[in-house]
Amino acid sequence: MGAAIAGYAHALLEHLEKSGHDPARILGEDAHTLLQTPASQRLDGQLCSSLLVRVCTALNDPVYPLRLAAHVQPRHLGLVGYLAMACPTLADAALMLHRYEPLLDQVNLTALSIDEGRVHMRWLPVMDSPTSAHIMFSLGVWVHQARALTGRQDLSCDADFAFEPPSHPQDLQLFQGTFGGTVRFNQPCNQLIAPAALAWLPLQDASAEVHARLLALAEERLVQMASSPDTWLGMVEHTIRRALEDARPSLTQVAASLGLAPRTLQHRLDQEELQFRQLVDRLLQERALRLLGQAQLSVADVALKLGFANQSAFHHAFKRWTGQAPGAWRTARSGAQP
Repeated sequence: MGAAIAGYAHALLEHLEKSGHDPARILGEDAHTLLQTPASQRLDGQLCSSLLVRVCTALNDPVYPLRLAAHVQPRHLGLVGYLAMACPTLADAALMLHRYEPLLDQVNLTALSIDEGRVHMRWLPVMDSPTSAHIMFSLGVWVHQARALTGRQDLSCDADFAFEPPSHPQDLQLFQGTFGGTVRFNQPCNQLIAPAALAWLPLQDASAEVHARLLALAEERLVQMASSPDTWLGMVEHTIRRALEDARPSLTQVAASLGLAPRTLQHRLDQEELQFRQLVDRLLQERALRLLGQAQLSVADVALKLGFANQSAFHHAFKRWTGQAPGAWRTARSGAQP
């Protein structure tokens, strides 16, 4: 389970050469093979993780992924990278990643929440036994992209990691320099935490026209991916999203749409340590945020479209998801539009 676009590998090869290292000496024949692989092609997620670990070992640099993260450009992230650039605010870019992350990789899921004026962006593993190298690379990319998109090199956040801290003080300094805020290890989850106000920072290259065009392309590719037999999680999510247009589906209904027995779908989710109710809840939250972005819909309209019995029930659910009332979230978002 798990896959990632080859653009990540291209960034790795480029950075090694830029740093004065021969990729072929470190990665052998894999370096040539990866160089010939189109950036948009998907690679096995375990291979991507092993590449990072091999480089860390060869260079005797356990925090190399943080250095690599600073080199990643939108072109390495393909459609998702360019779509992020066109978003109006940092919050919109984060929500875009939340929805279209399968187009980038299926190594992890991104979970977003707001609690007591702080945005939490959690890294949830999909792939079995993710390495610390892959985790620090992902969170490093998030923060560097946020700075590049906003033009705010002073942007900082706290970072939590579930693994142990590095043993050398200079490696700890790189963690601190990368994230800028408090960095904690041996935590319950891997996440970035930042003041909620940062979510509404405008992006330098925002373009409504480009955003609409790329959004349509992303939707098309997401549908294509959902029909691919080797991306079953994408298929499940796509099926749930379609069902949510009418009502909240049951596991039995989703299984039937996929041509599976309910116990088979449950077993596959259990293998990935995913709960069906949580998956539906996450996608319902995603749909709620998307609908609230449509100014012509009242909060009551959104609650009705989401299948809530009344506006009060929606209010309580939305506060549980984000820490804000739906109206307050909409006001903050609209106030940040350029």
